[in-house]
Formats: sequence, structure tokens, C-alpha cells
Amino acid sequence: CLQSVIRENVSLREKVTKLKSLLGRSAKAQRDTKTDLDATKTRLDGAQQEIARLNARVESLASRPTHMDLLADFETNFDRAVLSIGPAAVGGEDHQQSGEDPSGPPAQSSGSERGDIGLAGDMPSAQKGAVVSSMLLTELSEAKAQVERLESLNSALLHRASHLERTNETMVSEKNAVEAKLANTQLELRMARMETDNACREMREKAASLAEMQLEIDLVTRSAMDANARAMEGMEAAERVRTDKQYVTELEAKVLALQEWALASAESKRLTAERCHMLEEKVRQMTKEKESLEKDEEESGVGVTGGGKGDVNERRLWTKSSSLVVGAGLIGMHGLVLGDCLIAANETVMLRWKFDITPSDMDILFSIFKGRCDDQKKLKDMDLLIKDRHVQGGGGGEIGGAFAVQNACTLVWSNKNSWVRPRTIKFVVEAYAIQ
Repeated sequence: CLQSVIRENVSLREKVTKLKSLLGRSAKAQRDTKTDLDATKTRLDGAQQEIARLNARVESLASRPTHMDLLADFETNFDRAVLSIGPAAVGGEDHQQSGEDPSGPPAQSSGSERGDIGLAGDMPSAQKGAVVSSMLLTELSEAKAQVERLESLNSALLHRASHLERTNETMVSEKNAVEAKLANTQLELRMARMETDNACREMREKAASLAEMQLEIDLVTRSAMDANARAMEGMEAAERVRTDKQYVTELEAKVLALQEWALASAESKRLTAERCHMLEEKVRQMTKEKESLEKDEEESGVGVTGGGKGDVNERRLWTKSSSLVVGAGLIGMHGLVLGDCLIAANETVMLRWKFDITPSDMDILFSIFKGRCDDQKKLKDMDLLIKDRHVQGGGGGEIGGAFAVQNACTLVWSNKNSWVRPRTIKFVVEAYAIQ
């Protein structure tokens, strides 16, 4: 039942949407029809104005004398000309036709007419009659040409008037069609509004029933949600138990790792204490050496050039000792700088090292690079003096040319082969100048 109501609601919504679109199209068609009607009215007004103008033109042309009137006037004038043979009669007739005074000066006519009339006064009567006949024939031909031109103009005007009448009839028919279309559109608009009102009334009724059903659905949904919440709490409790077990396992693994690091830290602490004791012993030894050197200088007056005791061809520049912890799968680095030691032209700097590994049964890879480097990614671009020497328990040695680049070198201990236990390195490094 609920699904049928929902489907009916959806169908009603679709009908309302269609009705709205129909109303929109009807309004648009009404606007377009109104625009077309206004344009048609404008064209009709223009056509009516043009018809009035053409009717006035036709009336003006109809009031003109016809070709029969012109022929009658021509026959009358011709009879008068035939009856008047004398030059005075010819002259008087010309003056009467032109509308001028016979006693006044001659009219401003063409030069040929004045010459013919002047010659006609000196000619005999037969020749005068011939001249008058020729002049009358000329006027007759001109009158015929004017009549033909007027007839062609009249036919063109009649054709245009008939064309305008047909255009007016077409526009009137279009206007009637547009008015009929507008009436139909308005009727459809009223029907669409009535259908929209009925659909809205049905929609309100369906919405009320749907609200009641929705209330029932909400009650059922709320009870289902409560049941789902209780079920989720049970699932979360079970998941929490499983997660707690995994967390305990992870904590045990972390405890083992922390124990390893604690051992390494304790070893590092022990090495630090040993280094402090060694440095104290070194300070006492250097104090004694300084006192002995001062006594020797006072006795012999000769200064000592070397920083340490022993052979004349070898002098110790400095001694450094330290320790570090190399984690499992990691690399440990320590940079050495020669410093401001004075080196003669005939002396060579030698680097001596010695280191011990804790635990003593472990091994490590030892390398020496030219130059100072603090980034592991840049080690592959540096020059090697010793590459991945395998050392177990501890080792030592010496090498020359270690400070050829930047007066520095880098000691590298690699514990990448071991992924479980760290290594503790305790080392002593000395720099000597040898002649």
C-alpha cells in the first residue's frame, strides 16, 4: 500500500511538472502570438496607408484628361488651323494655343517653331498649309506618346493596387488565424490551470495520507534502529575483545623492542662514562706533558714543534674518541674535520682509527668517504677510501689522503644486514703529520 501511494505521488509530481511545463509553453506561445499579432497589425496599418496613398494617386490620375479628350482638342485645333490659311490667322492661332497676348513679344518656344512660323509668313498659302500640317502631326505624335505613357503608368498602378489588395487579404487571413490560435491557447491555459488545481488538491490529500504513513514508518524505523544499536553494541564488544588481543600482542612486540633499546642505551651510557674517564685521564696526561715541556724549554731554550711525544718524523695533530649506537637496519655516520692545523709542504696527513663493537661477537660493515656528509642519500656520489669492510668485534688501521676533499672525511658503520639487534661502536681516531 505504501509503495502504491509513493508511486502515485511520483506520478502526480510528474503530472504537475508536465502541467507547469505546459503552462510555461502556453505563456510563451501567447507572448509569441501577441508579438506576431502586433507585427501583423503594424504591417496592416502600413498596407492601409499605402492603399490610401495609391487611391489618392489613382484619383489624381483619373482627374486628368483622357486621350479621347486630347484627341478632341487636337481635332478642334486642327480644324481651326485648316480654316485659317493667312499668316495672321496662323499667328493668332498659335498665340491662342500658347495662352500669350498676340500684341506682345513672341513666346519662349523652341527655335525650330519660331523659325517655321517666321518662314510661314513669307511662303505661299499651300506651303503654309503643309507647314501647319507637319506641326500638327508632330503634336499628334507627342500626344499619342504621352497617352501611351499615361496608360502604362495607369496599368502599373492598377497592378500594384491589386497586389496590395491581395497582400491585405493575406494579412487579414493571418490575423484571423492568429486570433483563433490565441483563443485556443487561452482556452488551453484555462484548462491547464483547472487540471493544475485538481492535481494540487489531490497532492495535498496524498501528502496528508503520506504523512500519516510516514509517522508509522518512523515508529517502526526507530524500533529497528534501537534493535540495530543493541546488536552493534554486542558486535563492538566482540570486536573490542579481538582488538584488545591484537593490541596486547603489539605491546609485547614493542616491549621486546624497548628492552633491546634499553640495553643499547645502558651500553651507550656505560661507553659515555668510560669516555669521560678517558678524557679526564687525557687531560691529566696533557697537563703533565705541558709542565714537562715548559721545564724543557726553560732548561734548553728550544721550543717543541710537535703536539705529542715520540719520533721527530711524526707528529700528532689531534686525537678524538667517541661512541654511537647503530640501530637495526640503519647506518651510523661520524664526520671528521682536520681543522686549523698547520701542515708543512713536505708533510702528509695520516688518519689512524680503532673501534670496538658491543656485543663483541657481532659484525658490521665499515667505510670511509672523502669529504664531510650528513645525508645518507648523498653518500653514493662521494669518493670512497674504504668500502664496506667487514669487521667483527672491532678493528683498526690507518690510511692517507683522507682529508684531500674539504679537509674532512666521513666514517660510516652500516648495520643494514641485521634487522633485530643494534650495535654500539666505541672508537678512537688520531691524525698525524708524517714527513
